[in-house]
Amino acid sequence: MSQRMSSQGPARSQAPPISSKELTDLARRAVRYLLMNDLDKVPIKHNDILKNVTKNCTKNTSQVMQLAAKMLRETYGIELVDDGNKPNKHYLLVNCLKHQDHISHSIATEKELALLAIILSLIFMQTNGRWKEAGVEQGKLYAFLKLLDIDPLDHHEYFGDVKKLLESLRSQRYIQEIKIENTDPVKYECRWGLRACEELSPRSALEFASEMYGRDRIETWATQYKAVCTHENGGNVAHRSN
Repeated sequence: MSQRMSSQGPARSQAPPISSKELTDLARRAVRYLLMNDLDKVPIKHNDILKNVTKNCTKNTSQVMQLAAKMLRETYGIELVDDGNKPNKHYLLVNCLKHQDHISHSIATEKELALLAIILSLIFMQTNGRWKEAGVEQGKLYAFLKLLDIDPLDHHEYFGDVKKLLESLRSQRYIQEIKIENTDPVKYECRWGLRACEELSPRSALEFASEMYGRDRIETWATQYKAVCTHENGGNVAHRSN
């Protein structure tokens, strides 16, 4: 909604600072909104938080989201991550509990995770462990999938509609596609998405690749293993909301 501007500049809000109780109530409302809208794992728009949660207290949104992040972390073991894409910022909810082997997934989710493991492992291996700053050209990725009898544009006996699965992985920010400059026709590079970087580890990608290639020890992939060790020793730490 537009707001009229005076000749002296933007009109200042006359509303007093919100109380501690109001801040807590708004943070709880934000937590409920985030949890309800994260069911399909599609990133939640910052503008939707302004419209549906903070409303008349938009100037306090930063405080509200910081407290909401604390509540999510301490109560649910969930990390609130923003993509830093101003002015169109989005939020992702990431489960920060390390051991989740007891959690069962639906068949549809299992299929998504299986395809995702193949793709992320390929990117990790092909970029020599530079999974956060480099990717694989989309055509090469699709060619690799076809070698595994997975046609990205066709139906698969196990995965079903592969094209739809890939679209879902992109919308959830597991996979990121970046336009390659100076290409005609236009080509895209596939990288690990923000959610993949937050939820998954390079070690798991290397272990999966080693299993695919029949190697018993991940250390035999010298360059990739070095990247795993660097990451686990504190390198490439992702930004999280406070």
